[in-house]
Amino acid sequence: MSIRIVTDSGSDFEQTEIKSKNIEVIPIPISFEGKDYLDGVDLSKNEFFELLEKSEDFPKTAQPSPSVYLDIFQSAKENGDDVILIMLSSTLSGMMQTAYLCRDSVEYDRIFIIDSVSATAGIRLLVDNAVKMRDEGRTAEEIVAETEKLKKRIRIYATFPTLNYLVKGGRLSRFEASAAAIARIKPVITVDSDGEVLVCHKGVGLRRSIDYMAQKVAEEQIDENYPVFPLYSGDPCNCYIMLEKLDEHGVHVDKDLISNIGPTIGSYVGVAATGIVYIRKNG
Repeated sequence: MSIRIVTDSGSDFEQTEIKSKNIEVIPIPISFEGKDYLDGVDLSKNEFFELLEKSEDFPKTAQPSPSVYLDIFQSAKENGDDVILIMLSSTLSGMMQTAYLCRDSVEYDRIFIIDSVSATAGIRLLVDNAVKMRDEGRTAEEIVAETEKLKKRIRIYATFPTLNYLVKGGRLSRFEASAAAIARIKPVITVDSDGEVLVCHKGVGLRRSIDYMAQKVAEEQIDENYPVFPLYSGDPCNCYIMLEKLDEHGVHVDKDLISNIGPTIGSYVGVAATGIVYIRKNG
């Protein structure tokens, strides 16, 4: 019997990481320019953003087939394994509901499904900690309990140079985007404890929004027991500006952890977005 830690490609793990951490990743299907892809399998992050810059088409994500979950759950049942499934926020995708239905269909009570209420590196933080606990010999119940507590301390801030992709993805009206563009507004978004994406600041110009993010990070206490992930989408130019601003505010981040986000979230933020994900000391 073993503990199988499973996530989806909204976590943005690289293929090499998937193997080294001994985890399983369910790829999210993406349709783009009349072709169907699987995130991270036959469409890399760099390839996705190259297509995004050249195309006027908008990529569309879909739910993985129920058979993907059923195969994992059924094999776990046959082998007597535990499954811990840590998923993209249920506010961003309907995959959680599918996973629950498949678990009920398999009728196996050693499948634990966790809503990360997060995305990209926020999921990564939870998965990495679960892997650490698994490798220390902790039980599935202990890992699930710790993950449920830890997810409440994840902080995400992000900003982006264009609102066009939010409009294309149906997350923002053209009128709202036009008004923001005229005023040079660059919103800063965050994710609350329920997984809802909220606008927490409306800066005039991208640099001011980046400076706001750096200030917020400096005001909060980062739990240094966990890594801090600076994020970018396709082009890291604004991420480096954010790192400079963080340094100015006394927050020094490991530049080796700079991470390119994947197609699932990249579809909505476009190229050259930047953000930061970390764990707070206090809930």
